[in-house]
Amino acid sequence: MKRPLLLPIIATKPCFIKMASLINAMQRSDLPFLLLNSNQHYDEILTTQIEEFGYKELIGVNLCSNGPDFGDRIIAMCQSVTEFLQVMSAYPGAPDIIPLVSGDTFSAGMLPQLFYFLTGVRSVHIEAGLRSYGPANKELWLEDDFLQQTAWDWTSHINDPFPEGMDSRLASVAAELLFAPVERNRHNLLREGYRAENITITGSLSSDAVEVMRKYAHKDDFLKRYPFLAQKKWLRVDLHRRENMQPDRLLPLLRGITRLSRQGMNVLLMKSNAMMAAIEHFELDEALASAVRAGVNVCDLWPSYLDVVSFMLSEHCLGLYTDSGGLQEEAHILGVPCLTMRYSTDRPETILDVHSNLLLPPVSEGFICNNLIRAFDTGVFRRSADNVNIYGSKVAERMVTCLEQYVPKCNAAKRLLTY
Repeated sequence: MKRPLLLPIIATKPCFIKMASLINAMQRSDLPFLLLNSNQHYDEILTTQIEEFGYKELIGVNLCSNGPDFGDRIIAMCQSVTEFLQVMSAYPGAPDIIPLVSGDTFSAGMLPQLFYFLTGVRSVHIEAGLRSYGPANKELWLEDDFLQQTAWDWTSHINDPFPEGMDSRLASVAAELLFAPVERNRHNLLREGYRAENITITGSLSSDAVEVMRKYAHKDDFLKRYPFLAQKKWLRVDLHRRENMQPDRLLPLLRGITRLSRQGMNVLLMKSNAMMAAIEHFELDEALASAVRAGVNVCDLWPSYLDVVSFMLSEHCLGLYTDSGGLQEEAHILGVPCLTMRYSTDRPETILDVHSNLLLPPVSEGFICNNLIRAFDTGVFRRSADNVNIYGSKVAERMVTCLEQYVPKCNAAKRLLTY
């Protein structure tokens, strides 16, 4: 084989969703690839998307990247990558291997470095250039009208989100080809010193995933599984970011949505693993029970991505209150009102460029409750006719065209490097 072997790497629930269209597009284009699962997410509830998008049988390599703590996961990943490369190097005339990593996961941050140090090869970073921005003066949340936040002075929040912000930077350092979703991402990379010829604006694979699910979305199907959603409009609250899993943020959230429910808004709180573990660890069970007594519907995570899209497309969706980067994108694509429970966002374009999103940090329970009501009462999320999808369409096809023409500038070593 004269062409390098592409190694698309899937790792977490967002990867399983976003990478599906790229994997299918590479298969249609006969690009040589070997699909690798790092197994960063391994719970059944977080992995069903692989089967939902129909590419489970294409996985050729499973790495061990699990462990009881961060250090154990790093060791396991290093050992697995080393063993994988030793197996591959045993084949005479084996092609160069080019890893493709996506987003800002632990796997995206670590694996390009490992492959670079062990083989000399640089990776391809999909969803490169994500950086967090938010209002520079946090006092404004208490002093000014949060609906006017786009007029405030915004600045880079280099440590947000933790640790994803660092993983995103690390993924690009060991990459040669950088796929940036939007112009703001390209600008971030240029400012950090990356070469313009190595950066391509491709859009986001979220657009492809949403369009696939849109074809199959049907409200009757998800209402059969969640009949309590019928006849009402719901605010879906979905949280998992590590910085939000602290009492000074989680307690105002629980109390805020409790007040919100008592004032008549239907609130659907999703039970993410991270949130439930934090509630147990910090003994916030009574705050959650109080929310339930007030009418908040605490719901297990929905394993089906189709159900999430079907809900967002239905008349039962009032909007989202989330800390998820992917949901900020999907809400924009689908025209769904979104508020983000963070002091900054790695999708600032959704606020500053297209106004489909607003930051609503957990300043206090009253701040959360009152401003959620104001956001929906003022009609600030009415989508204009010219508010097009900034994340593009047929994104995977655009990436495949680049990959077909891609010639690595750094020749990969044919054996493991020794020191």
